[in-house]
Amino acid sequence: MNFRWLWAVIALGVALRFYGLEHHVLWHDEVYTQCFASGYRAEEWKSVLFTGEALDVDQVLTFQRPSPEKGAMDTVLGLAHDEPQHPPLYYLLARWWVGAFGEGIGTLRALSAVLSLLALPGMYALCRESGGSVRTGWTGTALLAVSPFFILYAQEAREYALWTALSLWSSACLLRALRITRERRSPPWALWAGFSVLTALSLYTALSSSAVILAQIAFVIINEKARFTRAGVTAAGAMAASAVLFSPWLAQIWANFEAFQISMAWSKAISVPAGELIGTFLLNISRVFVDFGGDYAPGVALLWAIGIGAAIAGGSLKDLPSLQGKWLIGALIAAPLLMLLLPDLLFGGIRSLSARYLTSAFLGLLVVVAHAVAHRQSTLAAIFALGLGSSIANSQRSDIWTKSISNDLPEVAAIINASEHPVVVGNMERHHPGNLLALCHLMNPGTKLQFLDHGVSYPVPTSFTEVFLFSPIQPFLDDLEANNAAETELLIERRHLSLWRVQKENSKPVDH
Repeated sequence: MNFRWLWAVIALGVALRFYGLEHHVLWHDEVYTQCFASGYRAEEWKSVLFTGEALDVDQVLTFQRPSPEKGAMDTVLGLAHDEPQHPPLYYLLARWWVGAFGEGIGTLRALSAVLSLLALPGMYALCRESGGSVRTGWTGTALLAVSPFFILYAQEAREYALWTALSLWSSACLLRALRITRERRSPPWALWAGFSVLTALSLYTALSSSAVILAQIAFVIINEKARFTRAGVTAAGAMAASAVLFSPWLAQIWANFEAFQISMAWSKAISVPAGELIGTFLLNISRVFVDFGGDYAPGVALLWAIGIGAAIAGGSLKDLPSLQGKWLIGALIAAPLLMLLLPDLLFGGIRSLSARYLTSAFLGLLVVVAHAVAHRQSTLAAIFALGLGSSIANSQRSDIWTKSISNDLPEVAAIINASEHPVVVGNMERHHPGNLLALCHLMNPGTKLQFLDHGVSYPVPTSFTEVFLFSPIQPFLDDLEANNAAETELLIERRHLSLWRVQKENSKPVDH
């Protein structure tokens, strides 16, 4: 059978992962990757920056660059102390990568692009182990290769590309190990050891691996009919071994549990209407296959979801020839929905709004689609065209939905850079620290910044031609106007940030 056209599609998907790595805006989360990979804890850079002193842009960027005084253990301890919800494996790889190849954001994103390639053979393996033919395996690989969602996260300087690959490989390994255990008298210990290691590595990459593990546990229980079979007991032992391997980081989470709770508080602090949750969920599903590049209306997302559903209506889970495959793929789809979407609907929160946490469900969906449309060339061609077209369009944009809270930074930087001798003033409120650090990458050399601590009164300096306020809260504005002979002018107001200018006497307006 001729698979050359599928290989050509895969090659295009691979190429798109490496195209324009520096084009997308550097955003809040990626800046923290740079800081942790460089070995700096938050209290180290905050204690130096948030003093009110006027600092040069280059001084701020120091904390996002590798230092010979910082080692791998600084990266591990920094994550454990500040953000234990982010295990250290990816950040250690990032540290090594920037040390070997350079510190630019394009270089750092290239690490994720390389790691994302590991997911392609993992998808092939999972499609085959779930009962698919060779053609189904290549179809699933091609679907993953051109998926706009997975291409965007292959260009993100975060852990999600590695987590995707490990999730696929651990699930494929589990299916294979169970199948061979049933066929032979002696379990394939090498395979089970490989499954344990892959599961532990997945946990050391992302705590969201818990959804994949929950799906795998549910699958084993159902597959073994809740009996103590040889296969079931061996699987339980392998999972227990993974837990033991991961226990050092569990100890760090426990030791820094307050930091863990603070870092995860955002997921429960906000509630949105159920209709918005469902609409965003449908939008995120559609992004696996087609991506308009923005938060288009939920109604449009619904149409796309219905269209995609209609395209695979003849397939779905019932088309999977392997009973084992049906249960595991179904569990991979259901687990993150039960863990994230259902609690949001019942108790409030925004756990499910971040599409990246639904990755295992999207992978399961791609496997289902691969089985359903592997022999439907016209349907496949349409899906590939939508995916490739979406990803090519995304590659031409600097602002994409994955960078949401930082997408307006280039507009802010353009206004600041038009001033001859500006100072930018920011504080710790909202998304300020990360966005301020990201903004530094866009500003002219020599630009000054003042980082203020909470509740600090600000005397407007006279040594700068323009004083810009980055996302100030209202009490800060009120205090500034009350204690200075100055007024403030709103220049930009967006969903996640704003920019104000202090109107001093004899100041000249900036054209914006």
